[in-house]
Formats: sequence, structure tokens, C-alpha cells
Amino acid sequence: MPSIWKVFASKGEKQEEAIALATENLKILEEELKEKKFFGGETIGLVDISLGCIANMTGTLEEIIELKIIQEERFPLLFKWIEDFSNHPDIKDSFPPRERMLDKFRKIQESLFASRETD
Repeated sequence: MPSIWKVFASKGEKQEEAIALATENLKILEEELKEKKFFGGETIGLVDISLGCIANMTGTLEEIIELKIIQEERFPLLFKWIEDFSNHPDIKDSFPPRERMLDKFRKIQESLFASRETD
């Protein structure tokens, strides 16, 4: 998630560097999902719960920056994992409302960029 956050929190050349780092990290996760529905197998486990923020936040951040980081064509297993994890009955009702997340992270991004302009 830190490398995805850097994509969200940067612009221009810094964002391009962050995209490259995020892509490398996502390739590792993609590889770990080979022949499995979840990271531990067929059921949600500790690793899935630990990485749940990717399922919860990435789509929100992608919408704000208008850039798709986890593309189905490039990361089909991770994309499917996000769908399966997010729609699992034990998980889906635990995520905060999307509009609230969008509002919160737009404000955070505005604050990040505003503070850099005053430096």
C-alpha cells in the first residue's frame, strides 16, 4: 500500500517513479495468487485481512487521480482477488461508505499538495 499511496500523493515525474515501484510490488502480489482464490488458498486468511486495505482503498484512490493502477489485463489474479475479497459476506459490510472515502481522500490530497506549494 505505501507504493500505491506514493502514486496518489505525487505528481509528474515523482508520480511516474511511484507507478513503476507500485507496479513492481503488485507483480509480487500477483505471483503469490497463482492457482489460489485468496493468498492462503480457498478461504480468507491473515494475509488477505492484512492486505484488505488494497481492496478497500485502491479503487478510491484510482478514482481521485483518474488513473487505473490495478488493471484487470495486467493483474488479472489480483483484480479477481479484490472482487472476491470485497464481495465476501464477512468483508463487504465492513468497508466504510465509498462517498465518505472519496471525500476524505480528496481532502487529504488537497492538503498534501497545498502544503508542498507553501514549502
